[in-house]
Amino acid sequence: MSAARRWTFILLGLGISLGAGLLCFFVLGLERGASVAAGVTALCAAWWCTEPIPIPVTSLIPFVAFPLTGILDYSQLALAYGDK
Repeated sequence: MSAARRWTFILLGLGISLGAGLLCFFVLGLERGASVAAGVTALCAAWWCTEPIPIPVTSLIPFVAFPLTGILDYSQLALAYGDK
């Protein structure tokens, strides 16, 4: 495995670990929605800064994660992504 590919996997794992770590705030008393939002935001921020996957792909993670976790539905999220 090349060094660049190895770094990509390390950075992917770093983002997932950071996001999962912030999801643990739910156990510490933060509301479920807030802890999911913090985890997804941390994951996206880590992947935007390190770019193991392209930034446009990273920006779509909340569009998938929030409806799957029940934080927002697609119509609410589409309003946040778009502009009237």
